[in-house]
Amino acid sequence: TQVEGLEHLQKALDDKNGIILIAPHLGNWELLNHFFRQYLFMTVMYKAPKIPALDRFIFNTRKRVDVGLVPANKDGVMSLFNLLNDKGVVAVLPDQEPSLKSGVFAPFFGHPALTGNLIGDLARKTPAFLLCCYAKRLEDGTYGVVLKPASNEIRNPDLEISATALNQSIEECILDCPEQYQWVYKRFRRQPEGYSRVYR
Repeated sequence: TQVEGLEHLQKALDDKNGIILIAPHLGNWELLNHFFRQYLFMTVMYKAPKIPALDRFIFNTRKRVDVGLVPANKDGVMSLFNLLNDKGVVAVLPDQEPSLKSGVFAPFFGHPALTGNLIGDLARKTPAFLLCCYAKRLEDGTYGVVLKPASNEIRNPDLEISATALNQSIEECILDCPEQYQWVYKRFRRQPEGYSRVYR
C-alpha cells in the first residue's frame, strides 16, 4: 500500500547497468516478487526443499508472477553473472549462511557472522546498482515496500571489508522493523576459532 525510496529504483532503472536486489529475511520477502514485476523482470536463485509437495508449491507460486529461477549451485551463480553482464536484474538473499570456503566472518550487530561472498563478487565484477529491499508489515495489517541503496563498500576487494559493508546495509534495514526479522535463522551458528558457541 506504500513505497519508500521508489526514486532509488528509478535511478537504478535509468542507469541501465543492471541491478542487484539485496533482500534480507525481513518482513514478507515473497511480496517483493509481485512488487518488482510491475517494473522489471528479475532472476533469483532457488534451492528446492526436500519435501516434493512444498517444492512444487513454492516453485509454482513464484513462477506465477513470472520470476526467473536458477539453481542454487555453481551453474546458477554463473547465470547470475551472465545476467548482470547483459544488464539484467538479480535478487539475492544476503543473510543465508554459506560454506566456509564461500564466505568470511564479518560483524553483524557486533558479533561475528559467516557472510557470503557472492554479492560482493557480483558487485565487484559488474557495474550493477546495489539496492536493498524489503516488504514490512504496517500497523493496519497491509505491507509497505522499502528500497534503500546499499553501501558501495560492498565492492571493496578486501573480502572482510566487503562483507562488513554488506552486513551494515542489512542492519540498517532490520533496525527499521527489528521485530519482523527472521531471528530464528541461525546467523551465528558457525563461529571463528576462539569464540564460544552462541546457540545451545
